[in-house]
Amino acid sequence: MFKNNNTIIDTTWGNYRLYTLTNELGTKIEISDLGAAIVNFFVKDGYSQERNIVLGYQDSANYINSETYISGIVGPWGNRIEGGTFSLNNETVQLELNEEDNHLHGAGCNLHKRRWDVIATAAQGITFQTTVSKGDGGYPANIILMVTYRLSNDNELTINVWADPDEKCPLNVTHHFYFNLFGRKNDVTSHVVAIDADQFWRTDQNLIPKEKSSTYQTPMDFLQPKPIGVGLKSQSHDILQASGYDHCFILNGQGLRPVGWVFEPKIGLSLEILTDKPAMQFYTGNHLNEERDSFGKYSGVCFEPQHFPNQVNMDGLLEDVMYDKDRPYSSTTIYKIQVEKTNSSLYLN
Repeated sequence: MFKNNNTIIDTTWGNYRLYTLTNELGTKIEISDLGAAIVNFFVKDGYSQERNIVLGYQDSANYINSETYISGIVGPWGNRIEGGTFSLNNETVQLELNEEDNHLHGAGCNLHKRRWDVIATAAQGITFQTTVSKGDGGYPANIILMVTYRLSNDNELTINVWADPDEKCPLNVTHHFYFNLFGRKNDVTSHVVAIDADQFWRTDQNLIPKEKSSTYQTPMDFLQPKPIGVGLKSQSHDILQASGYDHCFILNGQGLRPVGWVFEPKIGLSLEILTDKPAMQFYTGNHLNEERDSFGKYSGVCFEPQHFPNQVNMDGLLEDVMYDKDRPYSSTTIYKIQVEKTNSSLYLN
């Protein structure tokens, strides 16, 4: 075991390692070299009760066996590509298919199941690195990927992702954290969510975006905060088709800015979400299965900053997601933890 300024602790975790970041407010985040995944995220709520606000497993083997991408890094292309194909240099590239006719989250690249190297540590921060070899998952380049986690003393978790391909290649690396502010109990339907998006992508039956649509006065309208469960109960075609929320929101604004917020009024705990990406996939754990995954449907909610799903096949938008050695991929996301006491002790769990 080693300590770095009393903020990073390295311990064994099965065949892998856990690296613990802490701050002066008592927040503790345990991150593994397996998938560069956040395994535990302990925070204190509005009543000073400690809660573990991400879904995860205590046994590393469960991450290898799971197909739910729990709390790991996904890519090189996070989200879906229709048919797994795109055009590059006037030729069609075929990526591996792993969701019927879709390429999802990098398929066989398995960023969320591979061992990442720790290449740097600093006070309250750690950087992981891995390499995708040309041909893995069908990708047409060797890609060096890095992710840095930093926890500040004002309760901000900053995640910087960087990917450097040696040849032209589409990239859309993101993370797949399932948040549950209750702490791995109850579902998230009472969580109140706001998303700064006037538009979202309406999808086909395979969840491939087909048209932009206004969020106004629809279940996708989170410009005013509302509980997740309100939309889940709707009979909207968009909700029924995806069995919940699994939609890409086109975020307002540019650059690093606040784009979302999730709050659980029963315990006085919230997360503010900032990103520099143009879109965010909002997913409510529709396909979690308690018997298979240890977590039931709607047990967690994901906020995945990214480019548009299937953007490689959208007219005029391909070049925006093509990267090479002279133009590496990068993204910044910040989760800001905030606490606020509620007015009623009836909400205490």
